[in-house]
Amino acid sequence: MMSITLLSDLKSESKSYIASPLYIPLIKDQAYYVRYFISPKKYNRQLPNIVADAAGMYLTPEKVQLDIITTLPFTAQIERKGTFFEDYDRWYKVQGKYIARGGEKYAIIGNFRSDEESNYKYTKPGPLAVPNLAYVFIDDILIEAFDPLPDTMLFCASQTTVLNAGFHDATYQWNTGDRDSTISVSRSGKYTVQATIDTLVFEDSTVVIYMDDFSNHTTIDTFFCTDSELILGSPAPGRVQWSHGGNSPVIPIREPGTYQLSVENTCGTYQFTYQVSEKVCDCELDLPNAFSPNGDNRNDIFTIIDQCRFRKWSLGSFQVYDQWGGMVYQELGQSVQWDGQSSDGEELPPGVYTFRLTATTQKRNEEETIQKVGTVYLLR
Repeated sequence: MMSITLLSDLKSESKSYIASPLYIPLIKDQAYYVRYFISPKKYNRQLPNIVADAAGMYLTPEKVQLDIITTLPFTAQIERKGTFFEDYDRWYKVQGKYIARGGEKYAIIGNFRSDEESNYKYTKPGPLAVPNLAYVFIDDILIEAFDPLPDTMLFCASQTTVLNAGFHDATYQWNTGDRDSTISVSRSGKYTVQATIDTLVFEDSTVVIYMDDFSNHTTIDTFFCTDSELILGSPAPGRVQWSHGGNSPVIPIREPGTYQLSVENTCGTYQFTYQVSEKVCDCELDLPNAFSPNGDNRNDIFTIIDQCRFRKWSLGSFQVYDQWGGMVYQELGQSVQWDGQSSDGEELPPGVYTFRLTATTQKRNEEETIQKVGTVYLLR
């Protein structure tokens, strides 16, 4: 247990911090549960004490060489603010979820807000108030990765295995519907769990593979779209050898043909043959020729019927014109969601309207523009 100063009522930016190296550097993109407890410390038992409402933690890859008796120029990644630490018999929990940038080696705890951004109050307001410091105790510091499941679990034969995601006092939700910290599985597949601590949600997953799901030689039919590529990957972990000589777990395919893969692991050697064909996958964005925005929840919205199953697309613009050529509606969002009103929010009368749509789709590394012009009948 250690004590620090969160602020002074002299508004002099007087603060102190705890700075400590971590046991191991944090891993890039890994989610960490960060928690510590804080309790106010009485500085003077006869005179009124002050309490503050802000404390946080800053994680950094560099050792701080600055003077740590004044406000440090950092923004806390984990912070509790707005609640006064005023109960001398209570430990307040400060916690959060932190996604590591990678390589963080030091943790600093204190108040990173300026005196102007911080609040304080006296525990016993009155004429005896004198210049004072808001002291607190810090204890039980925790920085722990949520990574309970291995990336892959390989089994040679079918068997029941237990997945354990137990993590402090969390509640759990698996993609199987289970709500316990552990589940039993006996089939190949991807299993995902969400663990919730108060309002913090953590997620992890594992791929379970039973090699007796595969024969010694498995044939897989697949295809790619013209002007795109297909990524072929090994269905199982192990030492990989492709027929063209590569040994990467994944390879890009731009030509149709037969691709053979050999995978050797503790369960044996397995052969996979990919029969790859090429297809023309036109990107069709269909729009209805009529809709009825009358509030009956049937055809109330004029929207795109997406036929771009194998390509990503994004909306450029969508305009609607009345019979005299005046633009009455425009949309520049992610999709078309026209409810029969003008851009000013006025209900448009029934009739025939002309629309113009511009969108882009990706073909390899180039963008292709799609333009559609048509008419739609607005019914009431």
